[in-house]
Amino acid sequence: MHLPIELWELVIDFLDDEQTLKTTSLVCKAWLSRSRLNLFRTIELCLPRHLDYFQTLLLDSPHLAPYLETVDVSENSLIALFRPARAILARLPHVISSSTPAQPRRLAVHNQLWLPTRYHPDYLDSLSRLTSLTCLDIFDVTFTTVADISNILRALPRLTSLSAKHLDCQRQL
Repeated sequence: MHLPIELWELVIDFLDDEQTLKTTSLVCKAWLSRSRLNLFRTIELCLPRHLDYFQTLLLDSPHLAPYLETVDVSENSLIALFRPARAILARLPHVISSSTPAQPRRLAVHNQLWLPTRYHPDYLDSLSRLTSLTCLDIFDVTFTTVADISNILRALPRLTSLSAKHLDCQRQL
């Protein structure tokens, strides 16, 4: 008895274990695409080296980039404070925009010190090239000033959804 692929895809969608999804991607060609979708739909970046691995993945396997829907950043704020140029948020726009097939729709930022004025001078320009981003979720994020929040929002040209909780500004203008 053969089940339609749509039913198998529903089963694969309910799998939340990375190793199981990797295994399902090897079962048969019909399961590969749905397994990849679930494996690469959301990329979680917690350490600067995770961004380096992600960049290597995009360069070595560009066929995986179209599966990317959400980039979730939850980096230790001390890294952002002491080495802002190495922070994930400082480098992320360049990494994504340099990979043509990567078109994430959502950026989620958690527990972060977001310092766009301490990043590369072209940071906001790089951010503005992420034209596929339509949703921004920011939770427990600290900015230097309210102007930084405004600059980031203006740099995202196609933003249609903003979800924000527990924002803080170190100083007011």
